[in-house]
Amino acid sequence: MLGSTNKKNFFIPLAVMLIIAGCGYSSGSAPGSSNDASSGGGGGGGVTTDVYTKVSSGDHHTCALTSAGAAKCWGSNATGQLGDGTTTDSGTPVTVSGGHVFSEITTGRDHSCAITTGGIVWCWGDGGGGQLGDTTFTDSSVPVQLASLSTFTKISAGALHTCAVKSDSTVQCWGFNTDGQLGNNAAGAPQGSPVVAHLVSDAVNITLGNSHSCAHRVGGDVLCWGDNSQHQLMTGNTTDWPDPTGMGLPSTTQIVAGSSTTCLITGGVGKCFGRNNAGQVGDNSTTDSSLSTVSGGNTFTAITSGGAFSCGILAAGTVKCWGTGAVLQLGSNSGSSLVPIAMTSTEIFTALDAGSSHTCGLTGGVLKCWGDNTYGQLGDGTTTNSYNPVTVSGQ
Repeated sequence: MLGSTNKKNFFIPLAVMLIIAGCGYSSGSAPGSSNDASSGGGGGGGVTTDVYTKVSSGDHHTCALTSAGAAKCWGSNATGQLGDGTTTDSGTPVTVSGGHVFSEITTGRDHSCAITTGGIVWCWGDGGGGQLGDTTFTDSSVPVQLASLSTFTKISAGALHTCAVKSDSTVQCWGFNTDGQLGNNAAGAPQGSPVVAHLVSDAVNITLGNSHSCAHRVGGDVLCWGDNSQHQLMTGNTTDWPDPTGMGLPSTTQIVAGSSTTCLITGGVGKCFGRNNAGQVGDNSTTDSSLSTVSGGNTFTAITSGGAFSCGILAAGTVKCWGTGAVLQLGSNSGSSLVPIAMTSTEIFTALDAGSSHTCGLTGGVLKCWGDNTYGQLGDGTTTNSYNPVTVSGQ
C-alpha cells in the first residue's frame, strides 16, 4: 500500500500473486492493496525465526505479517506507526502490541492498519486526520479499533486516509477528505469514523495513493475517486472526483495506487497514469499521463508504485524498476531511469510493495528490502541505503 509524501500501498495483485499496499501505499502487498507469499522455516537451538507472508511499505516505515498472523514493523516511529507502544525508531522488526492475529496489513504515510482473522480493523500511528478511524483525531502508538461493527476483508492506507472492503463487497473510508478521497461525494471535512464510498458494491480489493483511491471490482473493472490533479484517475482531465467513477478496464488483473501515480496490469502489460515528474509512469517521458503503456514490451505478473518510482515482477520472477533512483530504490546503482531497468540482483520475487523511497519483497520465502534506509525502514539493523536487497533481521 503506499500513501506517502511522494507516493504508497500500497497496493494489489488479484491473480497469480498479491502486492500490499498500503500505501498506499501500501497495502499492501500491493502494494495500496494486500500482498501474499509464504515459506517454511523455523528456529533451532531455542531461537525462533520469523517467517513472513505479507509486507507493506509506508513512507519511512515497513510492516509485515508472520505466518502466525503477528504484525511486526520497523523504521520511522515518530507518531507511533510501529505500534509497539513507543515513538522510538527501530532498524529491526518490533512486535505490534495487542496480541492480535491478523490476515491483512497496510501502511500509509505515518500510520498502519490491519485486519484480524475475524474481520476487525485495528489502526495505529498518526491519527491527526482521522485516518485511524476511532473518532478521536489523535495519534496512538498501540492499535485502536475502528469505530465500526462491520467486518472487512481488504484494507489500504493512503497519506492521511484509509479505505477497506467490507465482507459484503462494499467500501468504507475514513480520514482526510480534502480531495474527495473518501468517495462519499462530499469533499471537505475529515471523517474520524467510516463513511460509505458511493457506487461501490462489488469490490474485491482496494488501493490508495496519497489522496486518491481505487477499488478493483468483480470482473476486473476499476472505480477510482479523489485527487485527479495529475491525471491519477485516468478521466482525461484534472478535475477531482469525490464520487467513484468507472474506468472501463474490464480485463485488469491488478491495480495499485502510488503517491500520485496509478499502475495496472492488463493481459500481462503494465500501464501507468498520473504524475510522471521522475519517469514513474515508465513511458520514456516526464509528462503526466492519462494512460501510458510501460516501455520495453515486458510481461508483468505483479506491479507496485511508490513515491516517484514503480517496479514490476516479470514472468520469470525477476524485477524491473523505473523512475527516480536517487536513494537506490530501483535496485540498481545506475541512477534514475525513464524506462524499466533490471535490478542488479537476479533473485526471484513472488511479492513486492513500494514505499515512498524503498521497496520490500518476498524471495524464496525470505523478506528483503532495498532503497532508502534513513530511518531503518529496510529492517537490517542499519541506516545504510542499499541497491542490493538486504534481509530483514530475525529471519
